[in-house]
This record gives sequence, structure tokens and C-alpha cells, in this order.
Amino acid sequence: MRRVAAALVLTLAAAAPAAADEITVLCPRGVQAPLAAIAERFRAERGHRVSFAYGTAGGIARRAAEAEPADIVITAARGVDDLLARGVALSGTRVSVGAVGVGIAVRAGGPRPDVSTPDALKAALLAAPSIGYADPARGGQGGTHFAKVIEQLGLTETLRPKTRLFPEGLEALERVAAGEVGLAASPISEILPLAGLSLAGPLPPSLQTRLAYAAALLVKARTPEAARAFLATLATPGAREILTRGGLERDSGGPTRTSRTSPPRPRRATSRDCP
Repeated sequence: MRRVAAALVLTLAAAAPAAADEITVLCPRGVQAPLAAIAERFRAERGHRVSFAYGTAGGIARRAAEAEPADIVITAARGVDDLLARGVALSGTRVSVGAVGVGIAVRAGGPRPDVSTPDALKAALLAAPSIGYADPARGGQGGTHFAKVIEQLGLTETLRPKTRLFPEGLEALERVAAGEVGLAASPISEILPLAGLSLAGPLPPSLQTRLAYAAALLVKARTPEAARAFLATLATPGAREILTRGGLERDSGGPTRTSRTSPPRPRRATSRDCP
């Protein structure tokens, strides 16, 4: 009888579903909205919960290198390449998340300035009562690039009195939506999901860049199998559709070079850029 009972316990244990894990992902704000949507779908399908620790792309890379407890790192593609080379992230687990351009956001319902050419962008910046973007010193890709654009336009000193730098681009966008800042520059994937904002347009092609993001499994991951499953999900057509709706274009996924202020093949504006 005891043998029968023991066999029954083993059978039930084998039939029981595996316990769900919690995956921790270090993630930049530039891909926050689409990644959260993918994580919710992943939880519904696989049962594993995904929690995010947010920051700027540069800050995320530093935190991963300093061994902050997490399973997956998502950051600038070149940052992921560096973490792989240093042995912080696991070789063979890199997944391309996508690439996005920088756009100009204004408050919804108000006038949308023309930013389609360098001269038009320059006029819009000069006319704006205030300008906000992520502090380049904190490592945000969008803010770092936009500071270079302002310098290239010859407006660094002119705009300084009315420029407000924020820890993250998302905070600058929220201030625009609240009417506290005239316009802000940020990755388009941050602008599109926020209520109260309107995308005036992407930066002019000659001043645009493609901010590429990638993901990888951290060597010290606490739930590596569940984390691998989430990385695999990022490469599925369903996840790709969510990323595209969020403003992220497909990226080649290979090792990347640092973005230049004037890319060799400018990105063209599409209907998705202007709601």
C-alpha cells in the first residue's frame, strides 16, 4: 500500500507544471512600452513574470557590468557587444531588439512645428519657450545625440538659458505633456505611447541617427532557463509586430559601431512617425 501511495505521489509530481519563475530585466526607457507589452504576453503564455529595472542605456550597461542582480540586460547594441566581450553577458545569447530614430515631441493639441529640415528645426528650437531632453552625462542615447545635433546647428550657447536637462528622456516628455516644457527630443519609441504628446516629426535625415538596442543573458542570471525563453520570445513574429508598432525598426542584430551625427544612409520618415 505504501509503495502504491509513493508511486502516486511521484506520478502527480511529474505531472504537475513547473513553478513559474520571475525574470529581472535591466531595460532602458527607450524600449519600455513595447517590452512591457511583450512581457505581459509572455507571462500569459508561459507563466513566467518579468520585472523591469529601468534607466538610461548607458546607466543600464554600467549596472550590468557592476553585477546588479538581474537575468537579462537590454541596452544600446554597442553596450551589449561590450558586455559580451567582457564576459558579463553570455556568448551566443544576443538578440536584436530593434532601432529607432530621435524625434521632437510637443504637447498634444498645440501647434506642431516643422522640423523636417535643419533650417526648420533650427527655427523651431529658437522659437520654443523651453527645450528638454535627457542629460547626456547620464548616458541616455537620445539626449547624447540631440546635444550633438544642437552643437552641429551652432545653437549650444544660444539655447543654454532655456534648456532643461532631465535624468531620463521620459521625464522631459512628461513635462511637455504637462505644459511645463515647450518641446522635447527623445527616441520616437518613447514619444508614441505617451498620452498628451504629439510627434512633431523625426529629426531631419541629415541630423538623424538610428539608436540600436539589443538584449543578452547575463552570466550571473538567477533564472537562466526562463530568461532564455524570454529572449527567444523577443525574436518571434508576434514580438516583432509589437516592437514595430512601438516605433522600433528591425535591426541587423550584428555588432554595431557608435552612431554618427550624420549617418551614411539616412532614415526616411514614414507614416508611423507622424500620428
